[in-house]
Amino acid sequence: MIFAGLIVWRGEAKPFQAFPESGDESTTEQLLPPLLLPGRTTHSRMFPQQHSFAYSYFSVGVPVDFKGCSGSMLSTNLELLPLSERRKGWFNVNASDYLYRGGEERGLEARLRCYLRGEGVPDEVWSFAYLVTAPKFLGYSFNPVSFWYIYDTSKKLTMMVLEVNNTFGERRLYLLKAEEKATDESVPDGFEAPARATKFTNAWVKDFHVSPFNSRKGTYSLTAADPVAALKSGAKVLDNIVVLNSSKAHAKLVARVYSDGDHMDPTTMTTSQVINLLASWFWVGFLTFPRIIAQAYKLYFKRKLHVWFRPEVLASSIGRTHTSSEAIMEAFFLAYLGYLVDSAASPLKLTYTPAGGLGTSTVLRSKDVTKDQKPKELTLKVLTPAFYTRFAHYAHTTEAFDRESLHTSPQNQTLVIENPEHLSILLGSSTPSPVASNFNTLEQYRWHLLQRLRSPPPATAYPDTHTELHDLASVSDIRRLPLSPLDKFVLSNFANDAKSTVMKIFIADTYLFGFEGLIGVFDILVRVLLVMVWFKWFTGGEVANKAVGEMLMRWLGVGGLHLWDFIKRI
Repeated sequence: MIFAGLIVWRGEAKPFQAFPESGDESTTEQLLPPLLLPGRTTHSRMFPQQHSFAYSYFSVGVPVDFKGCSGSMLSTNLELLPLSERRKGWFNVNASDYLYRGGEERGLEARLRCYLRGEGVPDEVWSFAYLVTAPKFLGYSFNPVSFWYIYDTSKKLTMMVLEVNNTFGERRLYLLKAEEKATDESVPDGFEAPARATKFTNAWVKDFHVSPFNSRKGTYSLTAADPVAALKSGAKVLDNIVVLNSSKAHAKLVARVYSDGDHMDPTTMTTSQVINLLASWFWVGFLTFPRIIAQAYKLYFKRKLHVWFRPEVLASSIGRTHTSSEAIMEAFFLAYLGYLVDSAASPLKLTYTPAGGLGTSTVLRSKDVTKDQKPKELTLKVLTPAFYTRFAHYAHTTEAFDRESLHTSPQNQTLVIENPEHLSILLGSSTPSPVASNFNTLEQYRWHLLQRLRSPPPATAYPDTHTELHDLASVSDIRRLPLSPLDKFVLSNFANDAKSTVMKIFIADTYLFGFEGLIGVFDILVRVLLVMVWFKWFTGGEVANKAVGEMLMRWLGVGGLHLWDFIKRI
């Protein structure tokens, strides 16, 4: 009764909102309304071991220029509305979760336009776009793939964007253009293809790590229904088949996601329909990730499939979201780059692009450059936030650039450097200021401890088999030598701020397999243990009846938490 009352209240608390995005760039034509798409997904692995499963799957479709709440069920682009007008539906599509990272103030349409412009697609070649995705329910969703359908002015489906997310938080966007003649060749025998009149087909090279049971080789092919044509003909609005082909062009995995039953318009649903839909489908999103783990268990332990460890993302993909330590280290790295550029002996223009979600590209220029001087250009693009914590392990910047970009195989690169021949300008003449000599004994001990903890970065997932890459490495391992230029810069500028973060990184990588969260768990366990010991000693009897040694132990127990806090500050 309470649940039903909340549904009724949510539906009547505020009138239905449905607005296109405001502004000159917004489209006005609406070929499809917001829709709820109950459905199913199936996966069939053909080799090296056959394995199949099918699950219920819930999707929604929204025009990218729609903002507000459709009925009481589906909301999107709420960040474009004033705070007083933002009303979430039971299912929500948050624009900041899609395409690139950052830019939370932009809606779906603005983000799509920005992405397509970056891919060389001008605004005038398309007039309407429709997103089909797994929505958030109570703030949670796990979204393996989203489909963006893009139509031209003649209402023809000319492009699609497949947005693929893996379980590591990484993302790959594939921009696909419709083939002139759709065929059934992209669907293996024995699998049903969408209706010919509504078919969109394309094929592309696989370059993104999705499943640990598949390498990053091979090709994909897509056969997709056109939602606009399907809605008019009464066919399934969502009916897409993706085939993974091996490097020898054999169908290895066939995945299908499709509407199962009738789609639903949120604006016309009755209260009973809302209750039935929520009761039947609210749990599906929460089970997506556990289902993936369950199938991985079967593939590994029962099918005995080979495991391909995760490589670093290529420049064409988007790395995972950053941790708090990586965000702190990114600020140090940017400051260090600014110092190096300012210290460059020759004019230099450095374009630095941080990992996704950590800001936009920054252009740094040398000081005192005259108008008649043309600076050399150097570009650094960080592929994954892991670069910043790995960078801390290197005592020399040249060594870090060598091992993380220049002289490593592509699957292990965390940094892409364009025009690397100009690195000598950035690194060759920099001489950091002398370290302050007024460090007390405790401060010197802290940094000596950091030097002792510094070790090679964690091993890469894919070993470098190309021996010539190692032969080209220009810098030997200098971790045991005195302070490097990088150390001196950090000591001179960020001694107090950097110490705790770098210490946490080194301890986690050296002793805890890189899991920084285990440090917090260990801290809690120590605190609980100290409280338990203190409580036992304190309630063991009267102080007057105990020996002096036992009284001292009590005092240590009482002050144990304060002592532990002091140790952590060191």
